[in-house]
Amino acid sequence: MAPPLSFHFPLPFPLKLLYSDMPAYEFFEHTADVGFRARGNSFARALSAACEALTDVMTGKAQIARKQVVSFEIDADDAEQLVVDVLSRLVYLFDAEGFVAGRCEINVKPGWTAAVTVHGEPFDAERHGEGLEVKAVAYHMLKVEQSQPDQWLIQVLLDV
Repeated sequence: MAPPLSFHFPLPFPLKLLYSDMPAYEFFEHTADVGFRARGNSFARALSAACEALTDVMTGKAQIARKQVVSFEIDADDAEQLVVDVLSRLVYLFDAEGFVAGRCEINVKPGWTAAVTVHGEPFDAERHGEGLEVKAVAYHMLKVEQSQPDQWLIQVLLDV
């Protein structure tokens, strides 16, 4: 088994310490917003890690029970738009419907279409209220890179 990854980060949200074949994310400093880099061995896994990072920002890393399932499909013109649209849908579910995303299962189909299944629960202020309010997922500094066939990076800036 591979040793855990280690990163140095300035924010009060710890990095998910996972093994190299699992999705992971780290936060980076930005003047007024929150940024993160999500990684995975596929685009879908990196996007799933990005969803987890977003939820951790919105809930202050609260434990999310898998009580409900929400499924949706997103069509996009490219990888960057797909990232913004999927994460924006999670912000909408949180803000408008009071649904807190836990685990996200993502299947990316040809043509930048994603079938997303989200396991989560209704918002509970006592358990989920320690995070930051995310106003939007920004295109500024957005990056999607594939450095090797099994190494993807998604960089996102959140307007908080």
